[in-house]
Amino acid sequence: MHLRELFEADGKIAVFAFGRMNPPTIGHKKLVDKMAGYPGDHFLFLSHTQKPKTDPLSFAEKVFFAQKSFGSHVTVGNKDVKTIIQAMQHLQAQGYNKVIYVAGSDRVESFTKLLNTYNGKDYEFDSIDVISAGERDPDAEGAEGMSASKLKAAAREDDFETFKQGVAGDERLAQMMFNKVRAGMGVNVVNNSVSEEDLDELNLFKRTDNTSVKEQDPNKLKVLDWIADRADGKEHFLSFYRKGAAWSGRLLFIKPEAAAKFRRKVEDNEEHMDRIKQALTNIETTSKLFANLGIKHDVRRAD
Repeated sequence: MHLRELFEADGKIAVFAFGRMNPPTIGHKKLVDKMAGYPGDHFLFLSHTQKPKTDPLSFAEKVFFAQKSFGSHVTVGNKDVKTIIQAMQHLQAQGYNKVIYVAGSDRVESFTKLLNTYNGKDYEFDSIDVISAGERDPDAEGAEGMSASKLKAAAREDDFETFKQGVAGDERLAQMMFNKVRAGMGVNVVNNSVSEEDLDELNLFKRTDNTSVKEQDPNKLKVLDWIADRADGKEHFLSFYRKGAAWSGRLLFIKPEAAAKFRRKVEDNEEHMDRIKQALTNIETTSKLFANLGIKHDVRRAD
């Protein structure tokens, strides 16, 4: 079906894109602006992956920065949508029977094949059109302009002047994003001219600091991923401190190599994920779990 026929036919149309956008850039804004040129309801779905080197921003942080960067004409993010297939299923559940997917010029053919292959199997639409944003996928390595990779490189090198050129927003937003990207990479934030109140603006950020005993992320799977991705090879702690609760003062120390081994164990035993998460809620059950899995660790009092 040609786009002209799609627009003239009766039906409910969703126009959407899906991407990592870690962090969102001016290249991503061009893609979103391309979406806005097509009639229908507009959606931007974001991946949930968070890793220090490649994906330093959390899902909530990406939603915040994308909303600030791209405006209110597009619905950004959905906590239950983690893949493009789930995005299609979500849109079907919302009553859409026609979709237009906007992709980088280098991804049109592959997405056309992917989305149509699963039509009638995992979801069902009357028509699926994949259109080019006019430029390469801004998430791709080597993409022209200020790609997400180039922004991460600038953040790693503490080069704010270069970083802000790739942000689709004012300098205040660029500084906020710069600091969050560097923090997610595990790089010390030296030039922190943005107040903590700014980061609470949409109540999307829960303050966590994996290097802090009292402010470490309560999701220990995320902390273990962060430890596993550390490049220095040094041990780091898991803290089970909870404000207002009794605390023994003990921490569980684990090296990146052991944390990476645990991650592989988790990936191989996803059917036990609920039990694993429950075990990671206190130091005794975490230590027992690690011992049962042969994960080297040490429990001792904080210095």
